[in-house]
Amino acid sequence: MRKIAGSNGPAVAPDSVGASRFLTGIRRWRAKRHAAVLFLAGALVSCGGGGGDTNGDAPPATGDGGGGSPSVSIASPTPGSTVSGNIDVTADVTIGAGIAGVQFQVDGANIDAEDTVAPYSVAWDTTTASDGSHELTAIARDMAGNLFTSAPVTITSANTSQPPGPPSPARVEETNAAVTLSANWTQATPDWYAWSGGAAVRSAVPGAKATYTFTADSVTWIGQRSNVSGIARVRVDADPTGVLVDLFAHNVETNSPVFSVNGLSPGSHTLTIEVTGDRNPGSQGSVVVVDAFVVPAPVVSHLQETDPDVAFTGVWAQADDRFGWSGGGLATVPDPPVGGARVSESSGAKATLTFTGTAVNWMGFRGRDGGIARVQVDGGPAITVDTYSPADKVQAVVFTATGLADVTHTLTIEALGTKSAASTGRKIVVDAFDVTTPGRRYQEEDPAVVYSPGNWIFKNLNRTWSEGSISESSVDGAFVTFSFTGTSVSWIGCRKLSTGGANIFIDGNLVQHVETFEPAPIEAYQTTIFRIDGLSPGPHVLKIVVAGSGPYTVIDAFDVRP
Repeated sequence: MRKIAGSNGPAVAPDSVGASRFLTGIRRWRAKRHAAVLFLAGALVSCGGGGGDTNGDAPPATGDGGGGSPSVSIASPTPGSTVSGNIDVTADVTIGAGIAGVQFQVDGANIDAEDTVAPYSVAWDTTTASDGSHELTAIARDMAGNLFTSAPVTITSANTSQPPGPPSPARVEETNAAVTLSANWTQATPDWYAWSGGAAVRSAVPGAKATYTFTADSVTWIGQRSNVSGIARVRVDADPTGVLVDLFAHNVETNSPVFSVNGLSPGSHTLTIEVTGDRNPGSQGSVVVVDAFVVPAPVVSHLQETDPDVAFTGVWAQADDRFGWSGGGLATVPDPPVGGARVSESSGAKATLTFTGTAVNWMGFRGRDGGIARVQVDGGPAITVDTYSPADKVQAVVFTATGLADVTHTLTIEALGTKSAASTGRKIVVDAFDVTTPGRRYQEEDPAVVYSPGNWIFKNLNRTWSEGSISESSVDGAFVTFSFTGTSVSWIGCRKLSTGGANIFIDGNLVQHVETFEPAPIEAYQTTIFRIDGLSPGPHVLKIVVAGSGPYTVIDAFDVRP
């Protein structure tokens, strides 16, 4: 329940503006290196540094040794990995003139002897290296004695005992044995939406229930928001009342976090979702969709292709919005209608997202006319992604990178203008991005968030907000405070044509003035407006004060790192 400063109850007003090293154990499976490359393209992304390097007595080769361009790369561990104990370092090598052997190095020093038998690997005892950052390289030697050096892969060795970190979020589909469905649930439609795991269930029958049993201190329900969605009652354990969750949205958001619970006690819990049959006045139906669950609850921001942190170069066009893209088909006066997705069939067209987080998803399109793209994280090894599918799927996760360091990264998508034999087209679609960060998210209606009385509009459902809604104000001097315990806090809000300035205070001290205005067609939702790190451990108060009348200040959520 949201809090109003100096008030004993909530206020509601109408809307206004608009988942390390998982290649270990498959080393011997790499006898066919081409298959290994395809496996990597579909399952993992490298996030390493870029061009080749030389170390010690291994100068770069001056020719390809015949038979085509040579290729040498570290396959495992992946860039940015944290390693400990004994690990296998593996390489993918293709040299037309034949391979005599591969020498692996760490920081320019040889690791054991050259491996002369494919698949190429070496066992490395990481305890022989200091804790910290190190560079791994592979130097391939062809039959003529030419040497070819891979791009370096930077990893972190960590053998000193450390306290365990938080568990990685795990996704549980609605078909899992931990999920119990009552009568009156059916397969979710339409099937062109890319449901988590390929399927979901839906019901509009009052009293229909879905119950998930889990062991964690938090959980997120993955579902759908749309203009035919209804209201669900969500209960945790034996709570007799629960919380009503309005799933209405003007556009369709699929495979979306719709509700999270945090701060549960250690042990087993149940999350029960009940169809009420009720609906928002703007909705045309009362459908409730159960797609999946994630434990523990992750911190995810769903960024649109209109975000200022997304840069497009080359030839791109606005995608046909009748397909139902994330964030598409919406406009609020005076904003012009923008959003949806961008599409290209042009070779060399690129989209680059700059983000800070530990994982990222590219959401786009898989279908009968899907083309082929090249994807890179931080300029690292390129991964080929074929978006062809015999069935069209929109809002589809077409690429995922996980296990990244919590620093700034780039994700670059390049349309190649090519296609598989089965495809009828070369389309590459950029619809949205999901960025995961550490910590915990507090939604705008959390009890720790307190608003000045009489100045705020609540429950705005008009855009792709975090878990569906925001609070907003255009009143000069209106303020909101967020009380938290941690060393870092981020304000999640909005940047667009109709948003303005705010002053930000930490523990009573003015630390920054921010302006959130962006000219059309830029629109940023669930975006980080402000972040501060390095706070002393303990309790703090973040205060945001609206600066100026007219433009809106949007409060979507707050993210806290311990």
